[in-house]
Amino acid sequence: DYVGTVEPVRDESMAPSLRAECSEYVWVDKFWCNRRWVAAAPGGQLDRSLRGQIVYAKSPLVADEYVMKRVVGLPGDWVSVPRPGSSSSTELEDGDWETKSKRVHVGQGQLWVESDNRDHAASSDAEFVSGLIPFGLVQGQVTRVIWPPGRMDRVRDKVDLMRSFPMGPEPDSSA
Repeated sequence: DYVGTVEPVRDESMAPSLRAECSEYVWVDKFWCNRRWVAAAPGGQLDRSLRGQIVYAKSPLVADEYVMKRVVGLPGDWVSVPRPGSSSSTELEDGDWETKSKRVHVGQGQLWVESDNRDHAASSDAEFVSGLIPFGLVQGQVTRVIWPPGRMDRVRDKVDLMRSFPMGPEPDSSA
């Protein structure tokens, strides 16, 4: 349990990267978590390669439930998030970001995580789709699909450079 665990993919929120409909199981590297957070200790520098990786974390909404989500923003980042009622982030065009999105600041000790499948409707109000989570909820990194045999592969990083603005003051929206 300290090195890693095998976990089932429970929903389609991370499709197409992870698929519940294929009865997929993934390897969660828990030792990874210890290596990455040590660098984030006071006086240390957070490993910036965390952006784009899928983490396995305790749900911030439901006790004893776990989620798999992609890291979009790191401490100090500004993340563009679609406003409620606007199109999903995959459908927003370049000119739409200023009017149909808002920027969220990621505070120290937090990550902004999201589902890959933004069109996946939450099955209940208690399902966590995206948002800020504290480091303490992260249990490990999803590194490999290990079942079924036809889907065995490493889990790929995916970074959307149009959405996350690394460390610094809030991006100027008046320019």
